[in-house]
Amino acid sequence: MSGTWKYFDLAIVIGAVIIGCAVWFIPDMMSSPKMKELVANANERKERIAAYQAQQAEIKKEQEELGLVFLPPPPAEQKVAPKKDK
Repeated sequence: MSGTWKYFDLAIVIGAVIIGCAVWFIPDMMSSPKMKELVANANERKERIAAYQAQQAEIKKEQEELGLVFLPPPPAEQKVAPKKDK
């Protein structure tokens, strides 16, 4: 039983050193100008989405207060040619 755990501690230490080295040498992605631009664009999109949702909520609230109901126009009837018997 003791033979199976003989090098377990060594494996844990070596794994930790490999992971530590990998993390240490990963470049800081957030410092690149392209990443900053992408984050700024994502934040701008989130703000626009929030503004749009607020606008839609305001419109819906106004419609509920006024009792307005929007009925879309009926769909245009499509003329179908009658089947020809052979």
